[in-house]
Amino acid sequence: MKKTLLIAMVLFFSSVSWAGCDTKRCIGKVKRLYVSSAIYVEMDGDMSTLNCNLVSNVYASLRADHPLRAEVYSALLAGHTSGSDGISVRISEGTNDCKISYVSSIQ
Repeated sequence: MKKTLLIAMVLFFSSVSWAGCDTKRCIGKVKRLYVSSAIYVEMDGDMSTLNCNLVSNVYASLRADHPLRAEVYSALLAGHTSGSDGISVRISEGTNDCKISYVSSIQ
């Protein structure tokens, strides 16, 4: 089931060709990673359009209790290190700290 969902997400995002943020996700470069009790992520687009409350009006957060935290962080770090402009960060709408649901690469 998880593999099917992952394949569907990859196929969907592979057809997306714009960069920036909407109410559900940001696509572009990972501008900054800040590691603390959570992992905070700043993208290069206008994150204020996301339907959530950004931490310090800047960051989406990858919480410590995320079931795939290590894998999501690994993908974010790889995207940040490589300078890729095809990283998609999906958030949970309405969350108080712009909780990250998942990330994908759409190169």
